[in-house]
Amino acid sequence: MSSFDLPGIRPDAAPEFTDSGGCVKWLQSLPLINVAPSHVRLLGQLDELNACKVAPVERLKILELLREPISFVQKELSKKFSNRPAPLAKAEREVFHNVNLLWNALSLGYQHCLQTLVDGATGLSGQVALICQRALWCTGQKMVDHYQAYQSVAENDWKMLHHVYAFAEERDANEDAVAHPLHKGKTKTTCTETYAQVLLLHLANPGKLTPRQIELILQWLESWTPKVSIGHEPPAAAEGVAPLVVDLSHAAGATHRPAEGEDVRHIEIREVGRSVRKRVGLLRKGE
Repeated sequence: MSSFDLPGIRPDAAPEFTDSGGCVKWLQSLPLINVAPSHVRLLGQLDELNACKVAPVERLKILELLREPISFVQKELSKKFSNRPAPLAKAEREVFHNVNLLWNALSLGYQHCLQTLVDGATGLSGQVALICQRALWCTGQKMVDHYQAYQSVAENDWKMLHHVYAFAEERDANEDAVAHPLHKGKTKTTCTETYAQVLLLHLANPGKLTPRQIELILQWLESWTPKVSIGHEPPAAAEGVAPLVVDLSHAAGATHRPAEGEDVRHIEIREVGRSVRKRVGLLRKGE
């Protein structure tokens, strides 16, 4: 498995905390009601942490503590550029840029954890599924912000998404259930479900949808993606339906175009199709 492309450790990096206990205390002083200043502080601390040598177990604990406040400020700031006419005004572009930076910084933190696994560390060996799911989720959230701002997704984001999923697959962790990043332990999810949500949302042509429509699709995908499977072998052919595939070596999403090779994965969505048809039938009956 190839390594993750991480910036080097800086000897002058000086985060305000380097363990979970210090992070808890720091968060108590973070006024989330003041979204913009809190966003700046969160980004600043993550940038310093990503450039600092931190024990892998503590780094993961810190990231999990920061994830919820980061999600909050990101959602609040995204309102400043979502559903605005393209091209974005200067102030909107700046907010959009800063939101992207924070998603990148959070993702980079999880990538640091994955790199320790590549290097042979064992402290996080039981957390592979969780770390991969979080890294996939960060990239997926960044993509959603792009769709809601009518911006194109960069090739590097697709590459990162595929790279992390391939890592989870290689470690046989792609189907392991972990706590959902947004639902506070009430719901479980997997790397395959998270990856499938990103792929299926992209197929819905989200660049032409409103933020509200995208949110509704995401809600349905939360229910549908447990029915999705991804594998090396193509599923049984369905009459009139072209197979859905994704090439992990390409900087693009899923497609119905035929593809072959060891990096090609086949996406089985027939159960999702049955659920959709069932609900359409119920709607037609007035339910």
